[in-house]
Amino acid sequence: MVKGFVEEFKSFAVKGNLIDMAVGIIIGTAFNNVVNVLVKKIIMPPLSLFTDDVNLQSKKYVLRVATEAKEEVAVGYGELIEVIIDFLLLL
Repeated sequence: MVKGFVEEFKSFAVKGNLIDMAVGIIIGTAFNNVVNVLVKKIIMPPLSLFTDDVNLQSKKYVLRVATEAKEEVAVGYGELIEVIIDFLLLL
């Protein structure tokens, strides 16, 4: 079973598909970085102006307020909104 897998991988790599896949991953990563900057630096600031300077990234729902003994526990839904916008732009 392992021998068949190795042979199949060798035929896959020899055909050049491995290089094509690597190039695709590199281009996809670079494109993801471009979209992240586009959302954080271009789309979100004007959106903040439309919402009376609300910074979505800092929006959170606090489950437990921080004290001297315990840290704050919060659900950061604002960052989720930014990630959803990133995802929608990638589609």
